[in-house]
Amino acid sequence: MLHGRSQSSPAKASSVFLNGIARFLPNAKLGNVDEQLTRLLAEFFAERDAFLAQYPMLRTAAISEWTETAGRLAVDPDVLVANVAAAFPDPGQLERKYRFENQYFQVTVPEDLSVELVAAADQAAIAQARQRAARRANTQIRQGVNRFVADTVATLREQTASLCDDMLTSIRESKTGVHQRTLNRLSRFIDNFSELNFAGDAQMDTILENARRELLSTTAEQYRDDTFARERLEGGLSALRDTARDLSTQDTRELVERFGQVGRRRLHRVA
Repeated sequence: MLHGRSQSSPAKASSVFLNGIARFLPNAKLGNVDEQLTRLLAEFFAERDAFLAQYPMLRTAAISEWTETAGRLAVDPDVLVANVAAAFPDPGQLERKYRFENQYFQVTVPEDLSVELVAAADQAAIAQARQRAARRANTQIRQGVNRFVADTVATLREQTASLCDDMLTSIRESKTGVHQRTLNRLSRFIDNFSELNFAGDAQMDTILENARRELLSTTAEQYRDDTFARERLEGGLSALRDTARDLSTQDTRELVERFGQVGRRRLHRVA
């Protein structure tokens, strides 16, 4: 929902629709509201970019302040500072957390009534406004799909890293060392990744299958009885975590573009 700052704002020009999940905008006001949203969009991203430019400095300053006071707040200052630092989003991942989106959907009346409801002089202007809105909506939908694919790829990679962290913690803190349930978590995750990998992240898929072959061909009992094997397991999980975390911050534009091309080919075949 848009909260306006003047009588001519988008919120003032529209009304609540579909129980608040959308707003109804009359055709006659479409052009004016579209222009206002464009200006608001520019203002939003200008403010976002200004914050992102300052964020590394703000993050560093905040961690520095916590470092100075940690000794008075915790038994282990290093652990406290590390937890605080980890709570700050990575600068490279922060930009995609900001969204400003609006999508248009047309609600029509029966054809025999639509012309009567709009004066003839206004029909041309409304048609032009609809065309502009349709072009903008088409672009937004494409951009939204691209962001969704990129976010999904990054999220799956981040989840891989988080799983490895959890497994390493479990192995190091467990009285029995390596438990079969811990290994099974990685096996299930690899299976689930294959099912969720609609974007075709072949690089991550290959890495996970290599991990399955190298780390899961040994049982938990064998890991517990062989110190060298356990060290190899922990080293493999650490390497998988670091690789996945590094990949989650990399540019996935080529993968997203390839996904779009495959999608268009599928649509053409269906048509």
